[in-house]
Amino acid sequence: MLSFWAGGRWSAFDVRHEYTIDKPMEYRSSYGLLGSGCGQGHPGREAMQRLSRDEVRRHVAADPQLLYALVSDVTRTPDWSPEVIECRWLDGASGAAVGARFVARNKRRWFTWSNTPVVETADPGREFAIRRTERGGGSIRWRYRFEPDQDGTMVVESYEVVRPVPRGLHVMLRVLFGVRDLQADLRSNMRSSLELIARFAEDTADHRRSTTEDEA
Repeated sequence: MLSFWAGGRWSAFDVRHEYTIDKPMEYRSSYGLLGSGCGQGHPGREAMQRLSRDEVRRHVAADPQLLYALVSDVTRTPDWSPEVIECRWLDGASGAAVGARFVARNKRRWFTWSNTPVVETADPGREFAIRRTERGGGSIRWRYRFEPDQDGTMVVESYEVVRPVPRGLHVMLRVLFGVRDLQADLRSNMRSSLELIARFAEDTADHRRSTTEDEA
């Protein structure tokens, strides 16, 4: 559901430090302030695409309960996320429950940042959803749905922008990392995540079947 949660303020441009994102950024170039149009009026500079919602689907040869247990254990997110490097529960929480919070540490190349998502839906075997809201980073709901599908499960990973992601974030990604289309970047990350989730889930399902056959 994601994957990239950011938008914020540079307290100093020093790549040796980790930043907590909390306020919008402004970027200036020889063309003036970038953010309201990202190069409007300048030939060769495409208009900025704002996020709204998107989803990807993947059939997985594993049952919905197993997949839910895997995805809702946010401490395992770094196993399949292209950018999340650590997640830990807060406030004494030890598992997914509505209202539970956790810290997510993210990294893209040399830049690291943290945010604090909140669990919105925890319906075992059916749906797991979180909402990431940060000052300067907008608000995005990430969701996994698990739909029984023949010999397995159709996993649907999606995001929905609840409060718009600031243009400054788009500009930051473009200037620092060459991301010219944030929606395409997020879609690529979601596809990569689902491939790895499928691998983990199917390996676990195969192991359980083998164990059951050996015991029979």
